[in-house]
Order: sequence, then C-alpha cells, then structure tokens
Amino acid sequence: MELFVTERGNKGLRSNNYTYRLVEVSKKSKRFRCTKKDCPASLLTDCDEQNIVKIGKPHNHEAPSTHAKEMHTTRASIKRKAEDSLNERPSKLVYSVVSSFSIIETFSTRTVSHYAYVKIGKAD
Repeated sequence: MELFVTERGNKGLRSNNYTYRLVEVSKKSKRFRCTKKDCPASLLTDCDEQNIVKIGKPHNHEAPSTHAKEMHTTRASIKRKAEDSLNERPSKLVYSVVSSFSIIETFSTRTVSHYAYVKIGKAD
C-alpha cells in the first residue's frame, strides 16, 4: 500500500497495482474508490491510512502496466513542476523530470514538452 498525491492535489492510494482516490473520511476510517470512473472497486482504511480494513467489490478491469504508471507519474510531475517554475524553459523542465525515470528511451520528448508549454500558457 502506497499513498501519493493525485494530479489535482488530492490523496490517492496505490495497492496491488491499482490506484484509488479518497472519497469519504469518517472518525474511524477513510474510504477510497478506484480511479477508473466506471469501476465499483473500493477500499476502507483506518483513519491513519496505515492498514486496509475492508476490501469492497472487485475491479472490472485489468491493473495498469508498469509503463502506463510511469508515464502517468511523469506527466503529473512535469505539470506540478511547471506550476512551480514559471520562469524555467519547458525543455529544461521536461528533461529534469524525465531523466529520473526509466522510460526515457520510450518517451516522446515533443509530446511531453507540449504538456509543459500548455501548463505555462505558451502552447500554440
């Protein structure tokens, strides 16, 4: 089980290669739902998000591949960094983020650069 921050800055949880978003908080627990819109899967954790208390319905889709997860993480990192570094050139932003991931060979730098340009308002 791993906690992370979603692209929108909310809490997320990764378990068994599936990702979940926080949907409900009570005094004793927190409920997470699958990030796929039409999937009924959910998890219930304790209030400290340390242990899974209950697993709800099963997923109706396959778990995403490692490559897809890395691509998603990289895009989110570039977007966050672009928000924080408005004066930095997009190409420098992209290379600083992408160089830390193992998928650099398969990445389309042009596509990733577009995300940086869009985020700082320089897209054509």
